[in-house]
Amino acid sequence: MSPAEFIEIFFPIYSILGVGYVFARLGYVTIENMAGANTFLFWVSIPALVFRSLSTGSLPAPEAGLLLVGYFFVAISVFVAWFAFSRHRLLIENDPTVFAMGANYSNTILVGLPIISHVAGANGVLALFWIVTFHAIILFTIAAMSLEADRKIKSLAELGRLLQGSLRRNPLALAAAAGVAFNASGFEMPEFAAKPLDMAGAVTVPLGLFLVGVNLGTYRASSHHF
Repeated sequence: MSPAEFIEIFFPIYSILGVGYVFARLGYVTIENMAGANTFLFWVSIPALVFRSLSTGSLPAPEAGLLLVGYFFVAISVFVAWFAFSRHRLLIENDPTVFAMGANYSNTILVGLPIISHVAGANGVLALFWIVTFHAIILFTIAAMSLEADRKIKSLAELGRLLQGSLRRNPLALAAAAGVAFNASGFEMPEFAAKPLDMAGAVTVPLGLFLVGVNLGTYRASSHHF
């Protein structure tokens, strides 16, 4: 990648993020007074973008299968490795499952989405949302099974209720499932219904980056160590 290409890809991302950071450092905005924007982003804007991407686009089945196998092979390997490391370090006051999940999760949407969108375009965004569709289902199941093995969950029925509740409260998982189902139905959404979804989804990248900057500008480093 040439310096010019690097600047073209990353300057728009970090400039918007930087505006949020500067506004927070100057005291113009805080996490508290951006709570409404954060709620809109998580419950409306991102789900609208997820739904529209999965309801109108398609990845060939072989490509989608290879993508998911490759991604989740790495994700599950990271989970197992960090779980084993946590146990080896005898972090008995903390649950190794929590550490393993923390090591496995990155900011795929607010930070990853703008980068993927700039680098890979619409196909890259579609591939990302295929991962998002199965992310919570697979990793939450593994985490719940890990907790059940440690007897923090008393039965498989309780494990199932925990997973079901987590997915039901996850707007990204619901939007992804709805998008895939609508795509498979073969229906075409009328323009009057598609327009507000497109408008809501269009603010995901700039608003998300701004909020990440606000969070970074508000954050204060701590001296606490585990």
